Amino acid sequence: MSSLSIIIVNYNSADHILRCIASINRLSIPDKEIIVVDNDSTPDDIAKLKGINYPEVKIIFNHVNNGFAAASNIGYRHSKGELILFLNPDTMLYARDSIVIMADYLLRYPGVAAVGPKLWLDDEQKVAMSSNFLPSPLSRLHEQLGLIGYGSTFYKILQKKLLRLFTAENPVQVNMLSGAAFMTSRDRINKIGLFDENFRLYFEDTDWFKRAQDLGFSLVYLPQSEIVHYHNQSAKLNYKISIESALASQNYYLRKHYSFLLRGILKSALTISRLLPAKNIIEGSDYIICRLPPVFTIDNKTRTNIGCQKTIKIFEYSSNPYFYPCAISVIENNSFAFNADLWGKMKKGRYFGRFIGYNGSRYSLLSGIIPFENKH
Repeated sequence: MSSLSIIIVNYNSADHILRCIASINRLSIPDKEIIVVDNDSTPDDIAKLKGINYPEVKIIFNHVNNGFAAASNIGYRHSKGELILFLNPDTMLYARDSIVIMADYLLRYPGVAAVGPKLWLDDEQKVAMSSNFLPSPLSRLHEQLGLIGYGSTFYKILQKKLLRLFTAENPVQVNMLSGAAFMTSRDRINKIGLFDENFRLYFEDTDWFKRAQDLGFSLVYLPQSEIVHYHNQSAKLNYKISIESALASQNYYLRKHYSFLLRGILKSALTISRLLPAKNIIEGSDYIICRLPPVFTIDNKTRTNIGCQKTIKIFEYSSNPYFYPCAISVIENNSFAFNADLWGKMKKGRYFGRFIGYNGSRYSLLSGIIPFENKH
């Protein structure tokens, strides 16, 4: 395998960084370097980073936080490897093959800009995060007017795409990868460019993926490569700032890549959506208050009607009732039980769950929406 540089940006996540680095070093990957770029964290966090004593780890301390994209670019400029793996601090690697599979694919296919692994949310690797798709004025329009709603055509198309990727066993060309973990190479970055530093937080990866595809490159999802990502652990520290940053970055992304006319239509849709009465697809339902990890079960009547033996039974949950993005788990019996570790890492708040069946070409609902609240 070619030389590898692993770049991780830290902001008050030193405990996650320490676990991430330890998981990488257990894999005995030759000819690698790990570059940690700290974005002006607290003194306690910086002290933990200064205690790292691995010869292959280089730590860069920024005295000003200019955003995630800028820090990632600094890490890249200090790197030497031919292959570049961008990792979030709240990731864990359990198998050397996860790195090798991505590296081999990139070296074999020069027309591929980047590859990404399947991302599990838990150490048991039973719950995965759904894939994302490049945002556009059309998708934003659907969101603002409520056309992505439960049961809509747009919703059904979206769900089929998510399930196809989740159940894939072979490489799949996609138009978006997760920025939490993806691999590219030095020669590709030289052609596509660095991250746009106008994105302070979020969408810097989305923008890079779009620019890559505009140049004729493709992106490939590799389900055989698997990494654990404890989703949004850094964002939980300041959820309000994370939401504000995501909205600002999304608006900048749309301004950058789409015409004034399309953005005008989108702005009009936003105005109209504010005048429309709010939709609540679970109106009248009570949230199940859960202080301990809950167990949800398909009812007996539905079990007898599933029929097709090839149907995969899946439990999905999301912070929104449209289930995009969502966490997905295949269930072997007729119930889904949150494990204590995953439940504890979830942000407190309201969620929506449901059971579905999927046979490779179409999906069917095996339950209604289950509204529940995490109060651990």
